[in-house]
Amino acid sequence: MEGYKELDPSFPDRILKMAEKEQCHAHKMDKRVHFSVLSQTAIGLLAGLSAMTFLCYLVYFSIIHDHSGVAIAIVSAMAAIIGIFVYSHKKK
Repeated sequence: MEGYKELDPSFPDRILKMAEKEQCHAHKMDKRVHFSVLSQTAIGLLAGLSAMTFLCYLVYFSIIHDHSGVAIAIVSAMAAIIGIFVYSHKKK
């Protein structure tokens, strides 16, 4: 820092202020990334829950109207979706 101070007495202070601003910016960006990941995870889970709820309703509706083949197909699709979800989370 002495070399910078010889060039201009305000250089060391300016360099420290620049480093502090950069650190503040890096922290803000980290917070944004974490919030974004959390938001995407929450939206994905809610969308999955909504889809599964809708499929459960379709199974109920199919059974009530005596369409057991459709209900079996929907339950099979649900099992595949749940299996993929569980398998992909076990890898992580």
